[in-house]
Amino acid sequence: PQDIRLAIDYFVRASDSTYYDGMLYQEKENASDQSDALVNLGLVYCNKGMGVIPQDYVKSAEYYRRSAVLGNAGAMSDYGNMLLHGMGVKKDLSQALVWHERAAELGHAGGAYNAAQSYCNGEGTLEPEGDDPERFRQQVTSNQLRAFELLRVAEARLPYLKDDLQARVGLGHSIRDLRGKMRQLALKMEFLTEAQLEAEARKDQSATR
Repeated sequence: PQDIRLAIDYFVRASDSTYYDGMLYQEKENASDQSDALVNLGLVYCNKGMGVIPQDYVKSAEYYRRSAVLGNAGAMSDYGNMLLHGMGVKKDLSQALVWHERAAELGHAGGAYNAAQSYCNGEGTLEPEGDDPERFRQQVTSNQLRAFELLRVAEARLPYLKDDLQARVGLGHSIRDLRGKMRQLALKMEFLTEAQLEAEARKDQSATR
């Protein structure tokens, strides 16, 4: 039978970087097991404690952060979300983008999509327009192009979500919706030319073949 408390206890023990060999504590060699345990603890505390322990965003964010530091792409994306929304940590749009970008570099679909959203919305990426509107426009244009690139990364990774049909379908719809929104906005605000958008569309088609 399912035993959430027992699972949490296992995750806590597995998340420790050391183990007792009967004489003294030794460093674990497999950081992957440790990072998996940490991200699971982050999920438990974020997801209302699975009905067993109180929801705690502070603990959740810290577990995600520790797992992300160990190289877990999913944790990088999750920690980026906590920073983006100020859940359990101080809201920091720039750092949220950093972690989402790192997740994208490791091929994480959700991280790539979240980073694309940040570039599209200028979250953590744009400096105030000030007295140089042309420089600001160049920043926006660069952001839009980067967002298109990240959406292609996210879309290319969708097949790897084969064990989670709902996530795959939902993220696929989100990617298409954001891409359409970006194209409309780029034309309306003249951030990108029609030729640039056509070039991006050709890249999209090539990436899905």
